[in-house]
Amino acid sequence: MLSWKTAGLALALCARASSAEAGERVTQALAAPSTRFILQFGVLVLAAKLAGRLMHRWRMPRVLGEVGAGLLVGPHLLGGLALPLFPDGLMSDAGSLLQAQGASYGVMTVTLVVFFFLIGLDTDIQLIRRASLGGVAAGVGGFALCFAATLVVLVWAAPRLTGDQAWGWASPQALLVCTAVSVASVGMLARMLAQRQRMESPAGTVALTAALTDNALGLFLFTVFSGALAAVSEGARPGAYLLASMALRALAGFGVVALCGFPIARYVNGLALREKNYTSAFAVSAACLLIAGGVMGAMGLSVMAGAYVMGIAFSTTDMRHEIRERLDFVSVVLVPACFAALGMQIDPGLLGDSEMAASLSVFVGAVILSKALGCALSASAAELNVVGCLRVGAASLSRGEISVALMCAAIGMGVLSSGVLFGVVLAVVITGAFGPFLARSEEHTSELQSRLHL
Repeated sequence: MLSWKTAGLALALCARASSAEAGERVTQALAAPSTRFILQFGVLVLAAKLAGRLMHRWRMPRVLGEVGAGLLVGPHLLGGLALPLFPDGLMSDAGSLLQAQGASYGVMTVTLVVFFFLIGLDTDIQLIRRASLGGVAAGVGGFALCFAATLVVLVWAAPRLTGDQAWGWASPQALLVCTAVSVASVGMLARMLAQRQRMESPAGTVALTAALTDNALGLFLFTVFSGALAAVSEGARPGAYLLASMALRALAGFGVVALCGFPIARYVNGLALREKNYTSAFAVSAACLLIAGGVMGAMGLSVMAGAYVMGIAFSTTDMRHEIRERLDFVSVVLVPACFAALGMQIDPGLLGDSEMAASLSVFVGAVILSKALGCALSASAAELNVVGCLRVGAASLSRGEISVALMCAAIGMGVLSSGVLFGVVLAVVITGAFGPFLARSEEHTSELQSRLHL
């Protein structure tokens, strides 16, 4: 009888141990990297869309809400709270989301490639062809002065912003950051001009042309500097020779993609019109944007640049609206989540350091003032009066989606410290909020002037 009881007790203990081990395996499976990333990405999508909708209701750029949502659910705030299956917090490993060795890097890279393809797809080639020399000069002048001023500040403040790491004048890291903060937001500018009904005004045309110019210039330089950074990581010596060789390589890459992209885009467009079916044409365009990015990447350059040029090629076709509609999932779901992932990298505790706060203030001030001054002074080449030049300078302040996307790419290269990232995001937030405020202020001023006139 005792033997039967002993055997039953042993079986019960084995069953309990087996169930405990099974429960432990289930817990481990739920916390697996792939499952954790899916859960994190879902939270990012939801938070980014809610915050973006809130910003839109307040007539503010959605990108500000998307980055702010990432900060809110990030590891330094809600994402660091302990949960049943995640004792360290769901977002405790947020630093790996945009890193090359992270499980999510492939998703983020494809998202950025498609994003820059859409930027190229939305480019108005006709506007570029009609662009005045004054608008181009305003874009180049504003970009150049902002780039130079930001580089001076970064070289001076790098030890404080990066944690005792010095940056030289030819450091690819500093050049990448300066490029990202010197690019204006064409989307924000266009929306602001449309709200004020100034799209066709002389100052509005110059400002829009300037923004398109500095976008193209900024993406070209980002391609050059990212290639230089990759070469330096492999042992190359930074300097003028390396930058010049990368510039020639970038020009060759752009030329190859453009020479192949425009004929392919015209052929695919004609095929779609003949068959009256855009499904196959869309598949070909998607393959082309990925291949173009891969070609640039194989040349040691930024994959986003190839997708941007391919987007410009397809922007000349009749099927560009169909392509955009079919890529809405990326622009509506994945891109906001990618921007929120950038916001999770921000550590608000840095403001508690007085030296860090002072360096950030100088950095943001240089970004804002130099851009406005450079665009305003250079806009005089468009034969605008003083008021028109000041309007161009003020309208060119807004940074937005492109600056944030370039920062996401730079984080993937492992070049940004938390202090530098905080400064860039702070500049984007301040300048992004300035545009809608300026638009509302001018609306109220115009309304007051009309009432006084009546």
